Amino acid sequence: MANRRKKARTQSKYRRRRLLLALIVIGLVGGAGWLIGTRQPAPKDKTEVSQEAEPSQPEISPPAEPEASEPEPEPEPVIQTPDDEWQLILASALNPLPAGYAPPELETVAPGYQVDSRMAPALKKMIAEAKTEGISLMVCSAYRSEERQKELYENKIAEHKATGKSDEEATAVAASIVLPPGTSEHQTGLAADIVTPENQNLDDSFAQTPAAKWMAEHSWKYGFILRYPQDKQEITNIIYEPWHFRYVGEEHAKAIYEGGYCLEEYLYGVLNYKRLELFVISPTAKPIETDEAQQSETETEMKEQ
Repeated sequence: MANRRKKARTQSKYRRRRLLLALIVIGLVGGAGWLIGTRQPAPKDKTEVSQEAEPSQPEISPPAEPEASEPEPEPEPVIQTPDDEWQLILASALNPLPAGYAPPELETVAPGYQVDSRMAPALKKMIAEAKTEGISLMVCSAYRSEERQKELYENKIAEHKATGKSDEEATAVAASIVLPPGTSEHQTGLAADIVTPENQNLDDSFAQTPAAKWMAEHSWKYGFILRYPQDKQEITNIIYEPWHFRYVGEEHAKAIYEGGYCLEEYLYGVLNYKRLELFVISPTAKPIETDEAQQSETETEMKEQ
């Protein structure tokens, strides 16, 4: 009897354990199902970037260019006549012309010879009026370009080198006969070598011809000067050339002729001194009192005393 009760209790105990184990299994299975059912996969990014290709950059439209306005025309340079002294340009070894200098316009004054068109009428007039007085003038050299002057200069150097002179000696001799490019007055177009059919020699003998004497006496009336006088060689550094005449305009030619100056003396001395008198301190400076004004002021002071 006791054994039967003990066996019954043991079976009841096993049934409770199995029931409890079944409930635990059911709970675990149900919880797992709930977890699986509620978990959702993360949405894929629609803008996946390939690792092989560089990420595309957002397209940026370029900024709109401002409408280009028409450039305003530059004002033309104003040429003031009092300062426009083109006829006084100086060409020498100490004062070479700007590289590539050429007259603005050329005009033919004799077959094969041209000069600056601004002085051509004066040269033609002088030749024509000389002829009415029985003097025949003939242009034998006028405007020469920088290239032509260079050619003549180099030819003269080669000529003297051929005689056995050194480069230095040949260059020095050539420069005393043909000026280097940029230093010749012929490049300005304002100079002309003028001879006469009876004597076309470019030497001192020409100075004794009626043509040379007439030009030395009358050329200033037409705006020309004897450019390289015999007594100014130390200043000009050029030999006496009684055939070489230079246009400077009637006003300046008259002053140079009457004063017995060469162009260097006139430009650096006389003309500068006149300008210095006009512009003592500045263009607005008070004019210098003349001797008469000073004398009048002195007399006034004496009377007041």
